[in-house]
Amino acid sequence: MYDDVREERVYPQGPASVNHFQKWVNFEAFSAMCINAELFQLNDWYVGAGMHRIVDGLERKTKTLKTRKWDKVLTLEYRVAVASHWLIHTGRNILRDGEKMSPSFFGYDSELWDKNKGFDKERWESWKERLVVVGGIEKLSEDTKELVRRAGVAMEKAEQAVEKEKEKKK
Repeated sequence: MYDDVREERVYPQGPASVNHFQKWVNFEAFSAMCINAELFQLNDWYVGAGMHRIVDGLERKTKTLKTRKWDKVLTLEYRVAVASHWLIHTGRNILRDGEKMSPSFFGYDSELWDKNKGFDKERWESWKERLVVVGGIEKLSEDTKELVRRAGVAMEKAEQAVEKEKEKKK
């Protein structure tokens, strides 16, 4: 789905513009909102798409900006913004349903996570810690830093919501 847009031939004159990055961030935010609104049946594929974005944004060393052939147009700014949107809009779904998902969605290209391949509370906690780290990177825009802050708040709210859901089932 994304490879044709990210290939070098699309950008023969050099890296994509900031405007182009913003369009992709908006697309990812919209996709996450659709999942949250349950416009699609929730399943491994849809939530897994968001997981790839979260791993891509939060489980990389901050100095790593180019790791794959088609990654030349992506930046840490983009990755962190996209991961933040997915956590803001689907954090509750991920926390509630993540452990039921196939571990194959979580081993994706992680540079920082070397524990189990699947999702669990420990990985969730590592994302919260990582938000603090990436939120402190000076070169990130103020808009992205605000998204990171909102993602942290959303994760806390997701924990409370999932806990309430568990209590209701008792």
